[in-house]
Amino acid sequence: MVNLVLSQENLDNEKKIVTEELRLRTENDPMSRVLVAAQKALLGEHPYALWPTGTKENISAASLEACRNFYERYYRPNNVHLVIVGPVDPKSTLEAVRRLFGAIPSGGGPPSEVPSLLGWKFPEEVDLSEDLPPVETALLAFPLPPPDLPENWAIEILEQLLSGGQVDPFREELVAHRHKAIEAGAEVFGFRRGSAIAFYSASLPYRRKSPAFRLIEETVGELSKLEWLTEESLANAKRSLKRKELPQAYYSEGRADSIGRACWWLEDEARAFDRVTRIDAVTLNQVREVYRKYVGEARPSRLYITPEHVPLLVRLFGWMYPLMHR
Repeated sequence: MVNLVLSQENLDNEKKIVTEELRLRTENDPMSRVLVAAQKALLGEHPYALWPTGTKENISAASLEACRNFYERYYRPNNVHLVIVGPVDPKSTLEAVRRLFGAIPSGGGPPSEVPSLLGWKFPEEVDLSEDLPPVETALLAFPLPPPDLPENWAIEILEQLLSGGQVDPFREELVAHRHKAIEAGAEVFGFRRGSAIAFYSASLPYRRKSPAFRLIEETVGELSKLEWLTEESLANAKRSLKRKELPQAYYSEGRADSIGRACWWLEDEARAFDRVTRIDAVTLNQVREVYRKYVGEARPSRLYITPEHVPLLVRLFGWMYPLMHR
């Protein structure tokens, strides 16, 4: 927090490294390019719209003075969560912490608060085009509340049921049963100030946007009957979530990470120690309620992605694909 060497030479070297990472991982990857564009288009002015690597213009504009001001303001004890896990002596450990960090002055205050995704004004529909394989993708995104609310535990189980298990209920309905897409599924995107459940389908470009979205909406409507949500599936989801807790019980690094995350995301480090109890306490009705509230009765944002180039044969005869794969 005090010993970082910020020089023009160091900054110029870091700019070169980050610019090269941006070129390799984003600019030269069509999928990354479209994900960056989608995130910006859907989130608009929300802080989560910003991709961590930024743009070449952002990197070029970073000045030594701006970096020093940022470091001096935010890299201070009042913005730190220090987590120590292991067979240590509490008294001597705290004395060492005070000796090492106690004299470091506080900074200029905490970072600006990030607005919740739930309640943020999203665009109704976004259309994008990229140099992708000849497949058109339609997606419905439903925002979810931040994890510091009591509903969090039921939402975690819902996310596990929809996207974390061996069987994806959305894909089973749209692809396996109805044969109406090449691929489909549900994905969860989690952040500290909210998350989102996205239902997507990929189709050959003979299908147009309107029927693609209609099929997704019909499938979400079918899921809203909640026939996939049973006591058995609930128990399986709970077991899967509890298995993910094992590294935190047996490894210091995992425990330290869970404590820090509980402190930062949930504002209560004690939540790192009672996750299994809270997961076990979730009922079938609670999961049904959060699905109804945040998916079944919610209005999603729509994203449609088209390829820039489609072979003529695919466009003319792509409609035959579902017939050959029934």
